[in-house]
Amino acid sequence: MTRTVNVEAHVVVEYPKENEVITAPHYTLRLATSNETHQVEVSIDGGPWQQARRADGYFWFDWSNFMSGRHEIKAQSKLFDGRVEMAAPRHVRVELPHA
Repeated sequence: MTRTVNVEAHVVVEYPKENEVITAPHYTLRLATSNETHQVEVSIDGGPWQQARRADGYFWFDWSNFMSGRHEIKAQSKLFDGRVEMAAPRHVRVELPHA
């Protein structure tokens, strides 16, 4: 079952939060959607759209192999009626420890 979003969007990036600082080399994004959503895709820094997986009432996207610096996360939902809707972009900063 998909979790209902309590805003006017059909997909919302719940985590990471806006301007969150990520310090781990791997991060799993959590996306909440409306019941009208059947697929969610994520794009990082304008890269290709990649499909998120559905589990436990959310969509999830495993993000890794990123570099330190600022990043923009975009998500789009594909609705059962054929429409595609975008989430508000999410901006994060990655600060990885030096090896």
